[in-house]
Amino acid sequence: DDYIQWSTEEDMEASLKEVYEFTENLFPEEELLVYVPPSNILSEDGRRAVEKMGARSIAAVYLGRDMAYEQEFDISTYDGIINTPRIVSGYNLDDYMQICAFSELNFHYVSTHFQHPDDVLDEDRGAALGWETLYTRFDNYLDWLYTSCPDIRNLTGSELAGAVQRYDLVWLNRQEEGNKIILNLDNFMDESWMMLRLNDNQKIKGIEGGKYNKVADNLYLIECNAERVEIELDK
Repeated sequence: DDYIQWSTEEDMEASLKEVYEFTENLFPEEELLVYVPPSNILSEDGRRAVEKMGARSIAAVYLGRDMAYEQEFDISTYDGIINTPRIVSGYNLDDYMQICAFSELNFHYVSTHFQHPDDVLDEDRGAALGWETLYTRFDNYLDWLYTSCPDIRNLTGSELAGAVQRYDLVWLNRQEEGNKIILNLDNFMDESWMMLRLNDNQKIKGIEGGKYNKVADNLYLIECNAERVEIELDK
């Protein structure tokens, strides 16, 4: 109720057009594809306006509070826009955000972070702690992230949208033949990433159609480069 709302959908479209033109003048080589809703609030009218401007992805939040626009990592079935929610934000990553980041690494092996331009000025977001403290806390978070997941990929927002698109469209069929695990992927594009957990001290001996990295004692990150991937186990 505290927000001054747009009078018409045409006014929203005009404001977005102004932003696009201004940004294109500053960065003529860049294509604007990812939209972050202000204050994480987005109406259906606003979503249609964003779609008309050519946005490929909307990045709201994964775990919302109050009126926040919540998302999953998927493709919206009714307009085709790719949802790439942010998991954590700001410099002052508190215990709640750290738990969210840890949980999502265990689920999707993804870490998405958003930086508000005014985070260093807004006391409610931690500015009262001072820049040195904020910088140290964020630096510590990155150290933890890359120590825990050294093989995690570094992607732009647009690249993340492409990764989510591939993840959401692919269908996996898993079979076992002797000492091999066979992965058959429908709707495969050019790459797909899987997590494989092995029990009973099994290990990967070799792989065809992909690559693998060991991320924990019995957990592997599989990069699939073909529609059929054969994983040979060393039993």
